[in-house]
Amino acid sequence: MALSRYVKPIIFPLVIAAGITQLYSCQNFKSDHPQAQLVGQASATNMTVESVIAFAEDIEHSKDNLKKLSSLVYERGPEKLFVEHYFNDHGDQVYIENVQPESMERNSRRFYLKNDSLVLVTENKIENSAAGKAYTESRTYLRNYTVFKREVKRASNLTALTGTAFQEQDIKQVTADYKKDIEHLQDALARRGDFDLVFDKIASYPDASFIILKSKSPNGYAASIELVSKDAFIDSLQQDPMHFKENKLNFNWKVEGMDAIYVPSGSPVSSSSTSASGLNR
Repeated sequence: MALSRYVKPIIFPLVIAAGITQLYSCQNFKSDHPQAQLVGQASATNMTVESVIAFAEDIEHSKDNLKKLSSLVYERGPEKLFVEHYFNDHGDQVYIENVQPESMERNSRRFYLKNDSLVLVTENKIENSAAGKAYTESRTYLRNYTVFKREVKRASNLTALTGTAFQEQDIKQVTADYKKDIEHLQDALARRGDFDLVFDKIASYPDASFIILKSKSPNGYAASIELVSKDAFIDSLQQDPMHFKENKLNFNWKVEGMDAIYVPSGSPVSSSSTSASGLNR
């Protein structure tokens, strides 16, 4: 539930792209490494496994040069969800889904699109059990949203996982609806659907205060934004919360780990900050 970290501390480091272990020098997806000609293919429908991996590597290395959107940190029950989106003007992009579910320590998926066509989905997860931790990485390759190859590797620790080779898996085992998954992430970034949040209250504790947002949907998400620094807008929220209740708020925030932090009006907005549109009276 919201503010659960004040009952039980949670550490959730964001994970790197599954299976991408070496990055090459590039600029805006242009590179001089041997696979550069593969990355530059105009069509996503004729990409090979090698060209897909090279394309994903270049996106990872080029992220500082790409446009970026970040979601709030959403909560629903014991689960937390945070989404990032890196993209250029040509339809080349990656959606990053970071989930902190109840059933596992962490789970991260990356959706790589070339010319707006999904070509690769990677997943990196750590599950806890009575026998210990279980590490899994997977790569799923697609053309026109149709899977043509899937490979997986598993190990009991990160070191062993790194040294383990991927094993090809029967693609019939892939049951995910990736179009629907991406739409879900887009909703999180746009604060719509289950993520259509409005102001509920300011929650104050001895060591921290939070803006609490709730969903308009009965089964939707909630969000809490920590108030490390305040401004006139926060003063207004605290003095007259009923004036803002059930309305969308307009504010900037940044995400550190899996926690959203309020960025006061007038503060420098870095590339790691993002904003929400709505009411700001």
